[in-house]
Amino acid sequence: MPKNDEAALLAAAQADLERSGLDKSDFKRLKLEVLTRDETEYFVGEARSSYKIPYFDIAGKQITYARVRFLENGKKKFASVEGAQRYSQPANSAPHVYLPPYINWRTVAKDTTQTIVITEGEKKAAIACKLGIPCIALGGVWSFKSDKRDWDLLPELQEIDWKDRAVEICYDSDVMHKAQVRMALSALAQELSQKKAPGSIHFVFLDAETINDGKVALDDYLVAHGVDGYNTLPRSEYKGTARIQDLNTKVCYVLAEEKYFSMISNKFFRNFSHVREAFMHMGSEVIDGKRTKLAIDLWGENANRRTVVNVQYIPGEPEMTEDNILNIWRPSNTQPTKKKPSKWLELVNYIMRAAQNAKWFLQWLAYPVQFPGTKLLSSVFVHGKQQGVGKTLIVDPVMEFVYGKDNFYRLDNDALQSQFNSYTARRQFVVTNEIYLSSYKDRRAAMGRLKDMITREKVEMRELYQPRVRVTDYCNYYLTSQHADALELEKNDRRFFVIEAPEERLSQSTYDEFDKWIRGEGAGAVLHYLQNIDLKDFNPKAAAPNTEYKDQVIDVSMNHFESFVEDLVNDPKDMFTANGVTSEWQLRKAEDLLRTFQKRHPDIRWPITTNKFARYLTDARIQKRKVRLSQDSPQITLYAVLDTEQWTGKTNKDWAEHYKQFSTKFGGKGK
Repeated sequence: MPKNDEAALLAAAQADLERSGLDKSDFKRLKLEVLTRDETEYFVGEARSSYKIPYFDIAGKQITYARVRFLENGKKKFASVEGAQRYSQPANSAPHVYLPPYINWRTVAKDTTQTIVITEGEKKAAIACKLGIPCIALGGVWSFKSDKRDWDLLPELQEIDWKDRAVEICYDSDVMHKAQVRMALSALAQELSQKKAPGSIHFVFLDAETINDGKVALDDYLVAHGVDGYNTLPRSEYKGTARIQDLNTKVCYVLAEEKYFSMISNKFFRNFSHVREAFMHMGSEVIDGKRTKLAIDLWGENANRRTVVNVQYIPGEPEMTEDNILNIWRPSNTQPTKKKPSKWLELVNYIMRAAQNAKWFLQWLAYPVQFPGTKLLSSVFVHGKQQGVGKTLIVDPVMEFVYGKDNFYRLDNDALQSQFNSYTARRQFVVTNEIYLSSYKDRRAAMGRLKDMITREKVEMRELYQPRVRVTDYCNYYLTSQHADALELEKNDRRFFVIEAPEERLSQSTYDEFDKWIRGEGAGAVLHYLQNIDLKDFNPKAAAPNTEYKDQVIDVSMNHFESFVEDLVNDPKDMFTANGVTSEWQLRKAEDLLRTFQKRHPDIRWPITTNKFARYLTDARIQKRKVRLSQDSPQITLYAVLDTEQWTGKTNKDWAEHYKQFSTKFGGKGK
């Protein structure tokens, strides 16, 4: 980079360090490096000038992991980055703890008589260590662990002997009093206390001062008051009993809802009295050496009780997000095994009938496996009169073993019509069990609900005795029925992929062998297969591909009015001749055609108006024109139902004269 630019960046970086009590010699000691916008973008994906902070292992050797401290807010160079993201690291990099190279950490790690301070932010730990306080820095309040890598404590923390060691946790003055940060403090203290049994753990509270508009961090305080000042700060001992920590795994307080939430039942409590009633069985604790008090009461009063910002169902994300949101999605316990699931694929190919159908269906099943939380805008409907052929069997192992039994729901006729829908808010898949509503009216109403359910992004969760909550809808749908007309599909439907299952069952031994296989090595094989299906040509938001079976269902689904209009468009001469009406009468009103329909279906007494019937004709794009039969008569709409092409170039007068002539002759009102 040009020398002028490098000098400007270096000056900005050193000015930032000076605010934390560090100088030019520390810049070299910490092995910091200034980065231009382009260099920063290459390293962390964001084009803002910065300086790189390398990390060190317990032996003081520099490792490959590093973070950056931005020097600009994205709009103006060297402007304050307050209010914007101040630090970043390479995407998908494993987290580490910062061990400033002023301390012999290998010695400190073994010497349990030395107190270790834990803070958030590299500069704070650096000045503390420079002043002789062994201080470890975390990149964030939850960065002592990694859910993605299943680390309760990061490897560097596990290298330290915590037994009988005093520990102090000191975060910024403004965050120490935030409930979500205190939750992170408690979680860190719990890990150290239960797994490493330190001598004592204290939270250190920085005095509120006029530094930085009332906010004070560890580096600010040390610059202003030194080590002696730090040693006189108030401290609060962590007193997490086993019962209280056990309760923290079962119940929490939710800030967004101002309610308590049970992680056991996945339900909210309206008030603490309901929580108390539910957890009285957790027993009592001795207080003051003689009195006892219910553990749940102590939990409710304890500053270390579990508090979260919100509770959400977020497939694919860790149990606790960086924003302190409790994620109630739980992955399947199945482990993938690299074996071809031949028995399952044999059954899938049999039900899907054709290779192209099987390919799309497998991609449809696999997409939310590879991209958890995907809302597919298509659904699968498999119908067939033969029971036990395998319509549901091909998805059962995927739901139970791949997605997990807590992430899918079996829908029946009653649930489809019910106003209570809590299952849709906490599932990735819904599977029907031979759905069919005998009433045409009920089927139409259910179809309307299904259309919305398949494509909606949000859903208002309705549950008995529970508050209504609007949440993200992750549900995808697999539907089965013995009846082809279980769904009322329209001609332009985009949502449903339709298959008619074979009429004959495979041999009983095939099903028996499949059941034994899937409960053994088969589940892991299915998971591995779906995890590795090529999805490059699959669009989760695209319309479901058409099949010959879908066309058949559409034909069955059409009501008598739609069927009549379909015949009117495709073969009107045969239709009129079959009903004893001449084909000479080519232009007709909706009410004339309605009378023809009634002659064709004399037993049907469904209520339908002329206007509603006219909408069927308009939807079918039948050529129409508004004309007057005389100068003083009102306008009427005529439809060209026979020899339609010849009427395109005719005048309104031609249309009117034809109608007057033939409607009077063949039974119309002629007006």
